[in-house]
Amino acid sequence: MQNKLKKLIIILIFLFSFFNLYGQKNLKQDYLEAENLFTKFQKTYSDYDKERKTFHEKEIVKLTLLNGNIFESFQPDDYNFIIDYTPELWHSKRVIESPYKTYHENRAPISLFSGTAEEITYFLLYTKLLRKTKTGKMRISDEARKNIISILQYINDAYSYLGNGGKYYIDESIKIEAYAEYYLYKFYEKEEKKISETQKEQVCSSFWFVSQYLFDYSEDVFGNGNTPEMIYKKMSKIKTCMESIDMLITNSFYLEAALEYINSKMQE
Repeated sequence: MQNKLKKLIIILIFLFSFFNLYGQKNLKQDYLEAENLFTKFQKTYSDYDKERKTFHEKEIVKLTLLNGNIFESFQPDDYNFIIDYTPELWHSKRVIESPYKTYHENRAPISLFSGTAEEITYFLLYTKLLRKTKTGKMRISDEARKNIISILQYINDAYSYLGNGGKYYIDESIKIEAYAEYYLYKFYEKEEKKISETQKEQVCSSFWFVSQYLFDYSEDVFGNGNTPEMIYKKMSKIKTCMESIDMLITNSFYLEAALEYINSKMQE
């Protein structure tokens, strides 16, 4: 009995040592990659070290969704580590691109943002840091931010109905706040520019044009076992979305943002 217990203890010690060494090895590799990345950023951005420290936090950082739920929390050390190698999200001299382009062109190494959940985390960081560095200083009305988010949600919902739903559209709805923040930065003007009904019709025509590019109607809309009743309900929901979008588009800012979001689906 004692021999068996000794053998079990030896095995447990071996396993603990193995995984501990394996973890340390990966950690060292991760930090080596991070150090190489730091060097690259230091050469690319002037005042890199000085500026990054201004974005470091001393308390837990919470990334929240639009409904107020916490998607992810970071201890200060973990958050600051992320800040260190994502200057594309906060550096003052960076070129601000759409969240999609920023993510795919600057995807962090060490597999930190390689999964679906990690990608959403990156988009939430994009929102937080763009608001902290740019849009938070633009005196944007709460109504403008709320309306553009609603417009983008309706567009995503309409595409979801056309595409028979799926996880992609659920994930996309979480990312919408990042797109909204980008459009606020790119298009928002305090003085609202009026638009005509003809201009507003561009949104509907662009939506259906991109839809034809994205979906095979014979399969996605009318096929896949959809009965006439199901098709009617689907098209009725899309009609409701488009009517809501039409009501919310009251100036050129909403128009330009809606058109860019619709057309971005062809690039993504």
